[in-house]
Amino acid sequence: MPRLPRRIGQWAKAIVAAAISGAASSFLASVGVGSANAVGLNVQQFTKQQLLATTCSGALVGMAAYLVKSPVPPGPSGDTDFVNKPADITPK
Repeated sequence: MPRLPRRIGQWAKAIVAAAISGAASSFLASVGVGSANAVGLNVQQFTKQQLLATTCSGALVGMAAYLVKSPVPPGPSGDTDFVNKPADITPK
């Protein structure tokens, strides 16, 4: 199995970290809603299914936010097939 280029490996680690961060923040917010009862606020408790859905959606939002800032890195050649280069207009 060929080794992934270093740049893609770093990008993959960062997107996993973004997913973990988003999931953790959503999970803590959900748990915080449950803790509101301790201070006298009448808030409905989350079910396990709602907690899981909130955590997964937080992970997706975290990954999407990372992808906006740092899109998928180019392939091994350093270029992508999606970018059309402008024509050379220097005088000859």
